[in-house]
Amino acid sequence: MAQPVNTITTPGAGVLSKCFNFLFFRYCNTYHHIKLPSEIAVGDRVPIIFGSNQKSYDFPVLRITLEGDRCTLIGEQQGDPDYVDKLDISPCRTAPPR
Repeated sequence: MAQPVNTITTPGAGVLSKCFNFLFFRYCNTYHHIKLPSEIAVGDRVPIIFGSNQKSYDFPVLRITLEGDRCTLIGEQQGDPDYVDKLDISPCRTAPPR
């Protein structure tokens, strides 16, 4: 079962799911090998670059959940959990609060 945490350490890379909602049409694109800082906390805005035609994006970290050695960072508050922006990081560990 996933548990909420406040601060994590990362291996420096993760997988971004960037979702789009156009009226009745929703979809998500997945981007691998996203460079990440070594430590991330709830409330951070993580600068990331993704896509073949590189785009910059400040990912807002609203929630972090930990399940085993896998973390999920949620970047949106509401909506269908299958269609929200998120970063998946594996392996990750909890870190002491800043």
